[in-house]
Amino acid sequence: MVIYTKEEQRFRGFEEFASLSSGVHRLHPAALLVTIIGYIIAISSYPYTAVSVLIPYCIFPVLLARFARIPLKPLITATLKVMPLIIMIGILQPFTDRVFIKVGSLSFSRGWIIFISLLIKAFLTILANFLLISILGIGGLQKAMKSLGLPPLFYLLFTMVYRYIMLLLEDIYRAMRAYEIRSGGNPKLRPQEWGTVPASILIRTYEQGLRIEQAMKLRGYDPAQPFGQVPRISFKDIVFILVCISSFVMFRIFPVSVLLGDMLITGFKALHG
Repeated sequence: MVIYTKEEQRFRGFEEFASLSSGVHRLHPAALLVTIIGYIIAISSYPYTAVSVLIPYCIFPVLLARFARIPLKPLITATLKVMPLIIMIGILQPFTDRVFIKVGSLSFSRGWIIFISLLIKAFLTILANFLLISILGIGGLQKAMKSLGLPPLFYLLFTMVYRYIMLLLEDIYRAMRAYEIRSGGNPKLRPQEWGTVPASILIRTYEQGLRIEQAMKLRGYDPAQPFGQVPRISFKDIVFILVCISSFVMFRIFPVSVLLGDMLITGFKALHG
């Protein structure tokens, strides 16, 4: 019987999205990987005080998820669960940076602006990565790495680490549930068992990984060609990359949010003038 932890169910749910049928899913995996990398680079290139200029970049993940027929709610939920780590990293910034920035008639601490900018950048970056995994899946992501000419050791190691983590999560959940049942409902390990239980979990996971590797070899697995022949990038894939990257560059060069704000203020004044 296969037991899934909540974390594993979440990741497997992302991989299930990769089996959907849409125009985005039919794109070359390398095209999506290059586009997401360009998206992350564009966001990271902004100064640490950028806030409003990052708002237009929210459009890309919404549209990409819409065209890929992937619901955004589970992706946003998973992203928000990672955000506490980002908050812990940047929470001291508002208290250590005492420089004030004047915006119109209001004054703000630069530390808070830096903190908000960090949160927005982190949220969009993490959401883009979850969206990439949801569209490509782990197999598609590996094919994209292979298409871009990365060394085989890199994406094979990436695959094995991911699969081993999934096996480890299963064994941890199975072992802890068995321990809780046998200890009368006590889920906490006693100090004298801190070494034996984790060691048995690691050994059992390692042995299961060896059995899976042997089964893969018996079914004709070839490390030199782990995914067969990857198709070449087509014209539509190149168009997709150029359109997306051009949009990111346009957002980076032209302050779209500022221009839209000025247009709204002008229109409001015209209506009430």
